[in-house]
Amino acid sequence: MSKLSIYFSEMYGDEVKPKHVKAFGGWVFHFREEWPNEADCYKFDGGFICECWSEVKVEVSPFGTSDKDILKKTVAALDKEYNAYLVRIGVKE
Repeated sequence: MSKLSIYFSEMYGDEVKPKHVKAFGGWVFHFREEWPNEADCYKFDGGFICECWSEVKVEVSPFGTSDKDILKKTVAALDKEYNAYLVRIGVKE
């Protein structure tokens, strides 16, 4: 098992297969078979991942494409939304 799959397994209290957790561009994407059309997105800054921030369509996640340009657009959109939230709550200027 990968470190990410072990972490997610502990977090969910159930086994998360290594193929269901992938990282790209500072985000961790988690695929769940019960929701086959989307991937959950967790911001990862090297520390503790606490909760799902958003979800994206599988097609624009590391589970649906290996096209770096598509993945960079996905991450850019997630970063924009996440950073706006941090500004809104006063954590970031």
